[in-house]
Amino acid sequence: MPVLGIVPLLAGSAAAAGLLPAVSRAVPLAGRKPNNDVLGFVYAQVGVVYAVVLAMVVVGVWDARSRAHENTYTETNALLQIAWYSRTLPQPDRGRLGAPAEQYTRTVIHMEWPLPGEQRDDPGAWRQFTEIRESVNTQQPVTGADQARYQGALEAVAQLGDARRERVNEAATAGGPELSSTTRPAGP
Repeated sequence: MPVLGIVPLLAGSAAAAGLLPAVSRAVPLAGRKPNNDVLGFVYAQVGVVYAVVLAMVVVGVWDARSRAHENTYTETNALLQIAWYSRTLPQPDRGRLGAPAEQYTRTVIHMEWPLPGEQRDDPGAWRQFTEIRESVNTQQPVTGADQARYQGALEAVAQLGDARRERVNEAATAGGPELSSTTRPAGP
């Protein structure tokens, strides 16, 4: 919570605590007693409203976190399928697809992952994704087995692009710092 949000909260609490003894002296106990039941119901209703609002906030944050995790797994699985496909290719195509896939992974983990907190993404990762997509699109499968693997790689590239766009858009609209810290991959 920002400092400007805490200051009014603390000032209001201090004012209420400071006014309590003054009100107790100014209004006799006999005048306050008939209102105790009514105030009890008012406080109960305020508590229920607060609990409902708090539950909505918790569910909203949990849902955004869950979507971010699912999207991260989709992106990771698509990238893994592309890496596996690259290993089925002969040289030099293997290196032409495998190297950008590995570099994309490093860039996303080490360079881009802290950026959603600032609601930004890494243009280098976009270039690497484009290189991966172009490398897959330029393949010319010959046999039926090559064609089947190629089709899977095309689908994986489409999934990778969709998951990447969704992750970047989600971070830009969902208040990134919470999401970027909860979906950060483990490791150095």
